[in-house]
Amino acid sequence: MKLKIKIFCVFLATFLVLINLVGCAKPLWSENYVDITYDDSGFPIINFSDNLSYTTYEGEIGFGVCHMYSPSEFSKDLDAVISLNAFESMYLIKVLKRCTQEEAKNLDVYLDKYPYNIGTYFEVALIYDYVNNKEINEIIYYMSPKSINNQIEGKPLFSVGDCWIGILFEDLQVENLYGFSSLGCFVKDQKNISQDTFVYAWRYDDELECIELELTDEEKIIQGEFEDNPLIIVQKFRLGDVVNFLKNALEERGYEIQY
Repeated sequence: MKLKIKIFCVFLATFLVLINLVGCAKPLWSENYVDITYDDSGFPIINFSDNLSYTTYEGEIGFGVCHMYSPSEFSKDLDAVISLNAFESMYLIKVLKRCTQEEAKNLDVYLDKYPYNIGTYFEVALIYDYVNNKEINEIIYYMSPKSINNQIEGKPLFSVGDCWIGILFEDLQVENLYGFSSLGCFVKDQKNISQDTFVYAWRYDDELECIELELTDEEKIIQGEFEDNPLIIVQKFRLGDVVNFLKNALEERGYEIQY
């Protein structure tokens, strides 16, 4: 009898330890980590209340010197995405994890050929669909063609916890792997995002001059995780203006837009 009691006590103690370990594990992204309400015009007001522990990349950090791209042509970019039947929508996206090279190789979306085998893979959450006006909260994988040590000068890789606005499309060769077009804009205020939130582009676009706001000197360089490669900002907008600009462009191309 005493032996049975001892065995039971050992089993109970082991069970409690395992429960405690599971309870201490990093939680996965949850819809409870984002609160979405709407203003009088129907535009979403997004508040992040997540308690996830965002950690910086551990390892060698650097970047290869690359020339900045020439001015973007928004219409050509959008037409190219649409012509490939790749356009889905424009989303608010939040980075949950930046995979190491070893972690990337174990992903179902990993492809062992150029440029997939030199790119950087991210686990991201699609928070909101601005074209179709609906909440998403879906986890996907996004790949940047640049590696951790070959970043574009003035445009570092995303860090965990970053938010941005992007026109998302599925990769033409890898199912369930996504990229985003050059309209992507960075969001500096990541806790409370509304139509009045300022968004910033690292690549200049002549067509967006009509909604461009004045950019102050202190806003032009954003120092982040990559100390040797801060983000260089060239244009500033209101999020609501960017969303309406895209919706108007899509309507001109025959899309039915929900307002």
